[in-house]
Amino acid sequence: MRSFRACSVKHERGPFGGFAVGQGMPATLLHRLVTLGTIALAVGLLGLAAHATLDPLGASAVYGVPVDAAGAPWVTASGLRDGVLGLAALVVLRHRAALPAFLACALLLPLSDVALSVLHGSGPLAAAPHATGAVGIAVLLGLALVERRRAG
Repeated sequence: MRSFRACSVKHERGPFGGFAVGQGMPATLLHRLVTLGTIALAVGLLGLAAHATLDPLGASAVYGVPVDAAGAPWVTASGLRDGVLGLAALVVLRHRAALPAFLACALLLPLSDVALSVLHGSGPLAAAPHATGAVGIAVLLGLALVERRRAG
């Protein structure tokens, strides 16, 4: 039978008694995950912007709240908002200290989209893509916070 020695690495305890999030993750891997996650977020937002600008009626159906031709300008405006946020994500990526604050603010958008698609859309299933986006941004926010904390 093998005997196990206690690890000499000092671990910090998280707020709920467990180990802190990302404790064992190497800094370079964490940096790459945050970078790739932010780029994926930006590309996704820019794709939503292109879809809403080029095909607002189709984009509204994908969004979960279909509109008629009279509502198309609102879909385009929402798409342009997403495009600006996608560009801002790329800019903020160069200013890492601001990234967690940006992501915290950006998290409010898919959460409000969940509420809108449930209240005015084609049912709770219409909220699933927005909820998935909110979870993704929340995970990215957590990783960015760990990265900032490690950076000092």
